[in-house]
Amino acid sequence: VNVLEPRFKADYEPYCGLPSLVTLDNNTTSSSESVLYKWVVSGIKDFTNEEKSPQFIIDEYGKYNITLIASTVNCIDTITSDSLIEIAAIPSLDFEFLTSILCENNAIRLLNKSNLDYGNITEWTWNFDNGSASNIKDPITTFSGSGNYDVSLSAITDKGCQSSILKTIQILPNTLIALPEDKVICIGDSINISANII
Repeated sequence: VNVLEPRFKADYEPYCGLPSLVTLDNNTTSSSESVLYKWVVSGIKDFTNEEKSPQFIIDEYGKYNITLIASTVNCIDTITSDSLIEIAAIPSLDFEFLTSILCENNAIRLLNKSNLDYGNITEWTWNFDNGSASNIKDPITTFSGSGNYDVSLSAITDKGCQSSILKTIQILPNTLIALPEDKVICIGDSINISANII
């Protein structure tokens, strides 16, 4: 009589992004050297494989059950693990500057336009390249000097998937306009007006 005990191991941490390559470790023990295997990974979609140590390319988000059917002469056994692996999404990050006048010492509002196909974003991290940072979704910041600043946004999901994006913003100097002294003009007169930008 053959002795057969199917066993396997998989990574319990969520996989991030599509497609995800999932490798299963076959730890089956048998008194026979001739063992046939059938693997079924089932969830949003089903995937099958008959290799001893299989790999699966999974292209749909969600949790998946894994079933291993092992068979040899006069013996067959099955083991199933529910929701053993999970395929999660990587955040798709984007943002824009809502303030129309990007000048030094002006409050600048940022709109977070990021989205996620599966799961929830639990952590935001902004770095404004001006010595300040923020963890709120739609922050406001101020730049004390003119020039180019690299503004970055990072995010982490409840599944542990993360990504980041960086955009360069040009901050303009504030300008003062010096006008000439007041003049009195009458109806029908014309006058040239000039101004100096300080």
